[in-house]
This record gives sequence, structure tokens and C-alpha cells, in this order.
Amino acid sequence: MDAAHTDGGSPAGIGDSRGGHDQAPSSDAVARFRGELLADWLPVLEGVIARLEGGARVADIRCGHGYTTTRMAASFPHSIFWGFDPHAPAIGQARENAALTAHEGRLHYAVADEADYPCAGFDLICFFDGLRDAGDPLGGARHAAQALAPGGTVVVVERSTEQGLAEVFAAAGFALVRRATRTPFNLVLEGRVQAVQQPCHEAPGADSHE
Repeated sequence: MDAAHTDGGSPAGIGDSRGGHDQAPSSDAVARFRGELLADWLPVLEGVIARLEGGARVADIRCGHGYTTTRMAASFPHSIFWGFDPHAPAIGQARENAALTAHEGRLHYAVADEADYPCAGFDLICFFDGLRDAGDPLGGARHAAQALAPGGTVVVVERSTEQGLAEVFAAAGFALVRRATRTPFNLVLEGRVQAVQQPCHEAPGADSHE
């Protein structure tokens, strides 16, 4: 992958912690967000769809009410998904939403921020419209470098006007950072490390949705 020196960017608020912590998103916003996730974002990441189809461990950081987490779980039935968010009410709602689906056994949620979730050897770590709002984006990027499995990928989706996120990930030790695509609304960055750093702490267990 080529190194990217480009802006960051993200989708407009999806109505969870991304768009006003505990507000419900509009149906139009959810539909657009979910559609772009599968049509425009994940397919442009090198090797990620094949990994998801074969069975991957995925972390959705600042997942809010879990709309993207649930959508991925529905689309990739061999993979397991963890959603992390620092806001307990949002995680409570995500758990309620998961209980209404057929994917609850593969959806796990926990209260944690971008620099404090367990390092589980994730094959894919997702920042969908959340990293720009983090208090410490560089710390979040460094934590992601520790939480990846060998060959794992980080995807960052932010508003197309966002500045400097590629540089943040380069500073965090990501040797490979590229602009995977740009849509009218969003910029999608893909990042990988050459060698996974020492894991930060133990992986989440099967009860992490409790």
C-alpha cells in the first residue's frame, strides 16, 4: 500500500455516540450509513472481505448503539464482533438492539474508549465517525496498533473535510497507511503495522456482552 498524506473524514452523525451520544438516528441516516458500509467502505480494503467471510475478530470502536456492528454481523456470519463505547447508556441500547437479532451470540459489547478496550488480536478494527471526537486520537491509534492480529487492518471513516488522520496513524507506528477511497461525504483510510506490538492487555472473553 502507498502511504497517504491526506485529510481524514467521517459520515454525518449516525445518532448514537457518533451523532449526539444517546439520540436516536433518523432512518435515512441509518440506511445511508449501512449502505455505504457494505457497498463503499469494506470492499475497498485489501483482503478484508475474504477475511470476514472466512471468520474474523472485529472491533467497532465508539460503536454507539451498535448499528454498524450489527450490520456487519448480519453480513458475515462466520465472524465475531465486539463493540466498544465509553458511554454506558449507548452500550445498554446496543445490547438491547442485539437481543432483537439472530446474531446476539456473535455480538459482544462493553464500555471502553478508543484507548482502553482489550487487545484481542483483532483482524479488523473499525473507527466509523468516532476518532475525530476522541480526546486522544494518537493514543487511540497507538492502542489499535497493539490490539491488531498479525496482518490485521484498521479502517478509519471520517468526514471528507477532516484533516491529518493519516499523519496520526503514521505517528502511532503504522507503516502502511493509504486512502482507500473518498466518497462525496467520507474519506476512508486503511492502515496496517509491519509487526504487531506487545499486546496491551488480555482479550475480551465470551461474556463481554454482559
